[in-house]
Amino acid sequence: MTRQYVILGASAAGIGASARLRELDPESVITVIGEEPHYAYYRPLLPYLRDGRKTLGDIAFWPEEWYAEQRVRLILGARGHRIEPDRKVVELDDGRRFDYDALLLAVGAASRIPDTPGIDAVGVYPLRTVTDAEAIAARARAALAAGGDGGAHAVLLGSGLVSLKAAEPLMNLGIRCTFVVASGHPLSRVVDARVGEMVAERLRERGARLLFGREVAAVTHGVDGSVSGVTLDTGESLDCDLVIVGKGVAPNLEVAQASELACHRGVRAGTYLETASPDVYAAGDCVETMDVVTGGQQVAALWTNAVSMAHIAAHNMVHGPVRRFPGVIGTMNSGVIAGLPIVALGLTDPVGDRYESLVMVDRAAGSIGGDGASGNGGVSDGATARAFRKLVFDGDRLVGAIFAGRVDRAGVYRSFIETGLPLGPTLRSAAEEGRLTYADVQMRGQKPPYSNFVAA
Repeated sequence: MTRQYVILGASAAGIGASARLRELDPESVITVIGEEPHYAYYRPLLPYLRDGRKTLGDIAFWPEEWYAEQRVRLILGARGHRIEPDRKVVELDDGRRFDYDALLLAVGAASRIPDTPGIDAVGVYPLRTVTDAEAIAARARAALAAGGDGGAHAVLLGSGLVSLKAAEPLMNLGIRCTFVVASGHPLSRVVDARVGEMVAERLRERGARLLFGREVAAVTHGVDGSVSGVTLDTGESLDCDLVIVGKGVAPNLEVAQASELACHRGVRAGTYLETASPDVYAAGDCVETMDVVTGGQQVAALWTNAVSMAHIAAHNMVHGPVRRFPGVIGTMNSGVIAGLPIVALGLTDPVGDRYESLVMVDRAAGSIGGDGASGNGGVSDGATARAFRKLVFDGDRLVGAIFAGRVDRAGVYRSFIETGLPLGPTLRSAAEEGRLTYADVQMRGQKPPYSNFVAA
């Protein structure tokens, strides 16, 4: 009998799972339901839609014809409402109902919008969807065309990855950017203060203003109802044409909660990405799973995690719960921020005596060398460095790393963090000197200490 698979969510996890399902079960019926009206696209490239470096076609996950070739029934502009596991039926918001033999919940996450007075003004946007990117681009063009004595000005709430990536094309267009940041440095959830100051220095060189230790207390509306400025918690007022909200994301839990699936920070999924309901699996940004470094539960909203989960969940939808998901590294970010290549992995700024941090700084051409510092050290040295590397150890195991300026071999370090393989004195020296290779990972040949880790 032909099996029917239904996937709620049409982004990285949903489309990744549909491709894998078609490989595993060529005769099945696959239905993918997506809330956005657009075909799946690579979300990290959204900022480049705004300054013309990319088009929607450029950032598409698969071309339109792929769905027909793979016989994937794609329903866009619709969202799930409730799963009925006893009947094996899922109901959409518009009342349509679909039977399934196995279902994947891959509904992702949404931008976290603070409860700030006036934040509903026209001209205040998150950056999570194509619609957001198009609205920001239109607002930016209008502000530039209107001109004014001070030129166009954007205020960005937060200085995480979303705000920093959003700012780059705005600055390329000639818009002044001011970051209002509650913490003491950019990327405070990803890197330590030393690398944060390296980023801040580069942003200032491009004319950005950074206001640390402050929050936006209110957004001011103009006579037409659109944003005209912000008021800070210090009482200071800033005129602006545009506000970008970069306060992180929150998993979309409405369908799971309406279906009485267990949720905490995200949808609770087991070792096989199974939920509490038979034949219902979960993958992607909506899922809470294990952090392999700390052993705690983590929602890791990353593209690579979503695709990895999708492939394993698809296998289990076809064959039953047989393939384990090893868990995630809570922090696993890479990119070029303000012209600075950065990779951050695992525990990057741990607290307590359990962990040992080793910092290496290069202020000139050539190899990174130890600067004699242990721990976070001062901020100023890192700000003037050409390259920076920080390694965090828990006894004989590498549990975190930051690379800035030079990011070569970061993938090797990721492998040691991900698997928890012990280093030993020889590999510890190689790690400190930047000489680890993938051969070192393979030659360890030992079972990782994390009991649920199984190589894919």
